[in-house]
Amino acid sequence: MIYFTVKIHGLFSFRNFTADFTYARKAKNDELHQSLKNYPNVRYRKLNIVMGANSSGKSTLGKLLCMISNYVSGRDIQSVINIDLAKMCQENQPYFDDIYFETIYYHKDYMYQLHVSFDGEGVVSETWKRIKLAKKDTYNDAVAKLSKVGKENIETYSRSESGITFGFKSPELSKSVSKYNLLGQVSYLYSFQQFEVNRRVESSIPESKTLRDRLLKVFDPSIASIDPITSIVVDEDGIEEVVDLNMERIRFVNGRKQDVDFGKELTSENTTLSTGTIEAIHLAHVLHKIDRYSVVYLDETMVHSHHELEPYILQYIMKVLEKNEMQLFFTTHSTEALELDIPNYNVMFMRKSNSGYTEEIIKPVDSMKHNKRSLVNAFVNDQFSTSPDITELLDLIMEFDDD
Repeated sequence: MIYFTVKIHGLFSFRNFTADFTYARKAKNDELHQSLKNYPNVRYRKLNIVMGANSSGKSTLGKLLCMISNYVSGRDIQSVINIDLAKMCQENQPYFDDIYFETIYYHKDYMYQLHVSFDGEGVVSETWKRIKLAKKDTYNDAVAKLSKVGKENIETYSRSESGITFGFKSPELSKSVSKYNLLGQVSYLYSFQQFEVNRRVESSIPESKTLRDRLLKVFDPSIASIDPITSIVVDEDGIEEVVDLNMERIRFVNGRKQDVDFGKELTSENTTLSTGTIEAIHLAHVLHKIDRYSVVYLDETMVHSHHELEPYILQYIMKVLEKNEMQLFFTTHSTEALELDIPNYNVMFMRKSNSGYTEEIIKPVDSMKHNKRSLVNAFVNDQFSTSPDITELLDLIMEFDDD
C-alpha cells in the first residue's frame, strides 16, 4: 500500500485538508528511485520529512493514516488508535457539514480511491473505486481513469438507504468476499510516543541482535557489552545443557550491570536504562524490520536522542528506501534533517490557521529551488510561518527587567 493523496475534513483538527504525496518532475539529487517499480511514470514520495510547531498536526496526520490503513484492511477503527471516534464525531458535527476522509492509494497493480463519511454512530456512506494501472500510466493518467470508471468497479454504501449500521467498520469489507479487502495483504508500522500499531504479512520476524547492539553503543557510549544470560541444566543422564533464559545482561564501562528482557516493553519504571537508551532499543527493533512494511510512520522517535544522530539514522533508512517500494513518514523538530542531500519535495511543513484548524501542508518545492542550504535558511528565518509564536515568552522575560 502506497499513499498518493489524503483529504480530511472534520476529523481531529483537520478542515478542508489535502496532502499530496506525489510529485511531477524528478530532481537531480533524487537517488531514492521514487516511483512505482512496475509503473515508473507514477511518482510518489518515498521519504516524507514532516516538520512544524507543536500541535500543528504532525502526530495527528499519522493517526489518520493509521486509521485509514486499518480501515482498508477491514478493521473496526474505533478500537485502533486510542481515540473515541464516536465522541469526536458527535462533538464535531455541529461545526462541519460533513465529516470524512478520502484517499487515493496503490496496492499490487491497482489504484484505489475511497471516500468515507462519518457521524457519531459510525460510517454514514462510503464509495470505493479502483482501476488497473497500465505500464505507461502517469499518476494524472490514472486519476483521470478513476474519474471515468465503470459501475462494475464502483461499490457504494448509504446508511439511510440500507438501514443497516456498521459502526466504524467498512460496510463493503464486512462482506464475505470483496475485491477491495486488503486484510492480510497490507503491512504497516505506525510508531508514536504513546503507542505503536503495526501489521505485517509475515507471522514472525527474528530480532536483529547485532544491529541493536551496535546502535545501543552509539546512543549510549557507557555500554561496554551486551551478553545473553544462560543457565546450565543437568538432565537425568547427568548431561549438562546450556539453556537460554531469554534475558540479556548489559555491562557498563563503570562496572555496573543491568539484566534486561528485550522481549518485554521497557520503560523508565522497570529499568534503570536512560530514556534515550530505551528509545534506541525500540528504534533498532524498527530499523531491523523496516523493509517488511509498505508504510512506516515514525513520530518523533528520536526526541530523547542527540540531535546529531538523527540525520545518520535517516541516511540508513534512505538506503532501505532506495531498494524497496515503500513509504516513510518521519516527524521531527530537528533542522539537521534538512541538511540531508534530498529534494525539497521530500520535506513538508504543517501549521494551523488562525482559526485553529490544520488546513494545509506547506511544501518548500512550491516556492524555492532544490537547495538544502536555502531550505535550512528559510526554515530558520521562519519563511513558512511554522515556528511557534514566542511573543508571550519575550514578554515574560522583559517583565524581569521591568521589576
